[in-house]
Amino acid sequence: MLGGLVDVSLTCASTAQLPELLTIERAAFDTTTQWSAQLWREELAAGGLVLLANAPDGTPAAVAAFRVSGNTAEVFRVATLPARRRAGHATRCLRAGIDWARSFGVHEVLLEVAADNIAASTLYEQLGFATFNRRVGYYQGKDALLMRLELAEEQEQL
Repeated sequence: MLGGLVDVSLTCASTAQLPELLTIERAAFDTTTQWSAQLWREELAAGGLVLLANAPDGTPAAVAAFRVSGNTAEVFRVATLPARRRAGHATRCLRAGIDWARSFGVHEVLLEVAADNIAASTLYEQLGFATFNRRVGYYQGKDALLMRLELAEEQEQL
């Protein structure tokens, strides 16, 4: 269900939420692909947007990190607690991040995802992303899909 959870609150994360970000990170990724506390500190200081989605009970459920450079926005990280997946948390983060990027006049949003992460790539496709390239063996021997959401046409129509 795309964006089915209507009672998701979003917070612009700061270093004060680093423990929550790390909890989500450690639960969502194996140790070979996890971001460290230092990487998250750097991401929070990079001048982009880090959104933390909270479940209806107020507990952190998902995170997404975005940056804008010129006419392009990039999604650098999306992670959801396994117990909170498929409830709309990541969708809400992504939609809000795309809206944020749109406010800078970007023409496209880029991301990469492991080719075997069918749940994530399906979500991105439902949001309008399309695969435009493949990096063979990028993630410890697994392929990565490079995906793009074109925004220029949407902006011209507004």
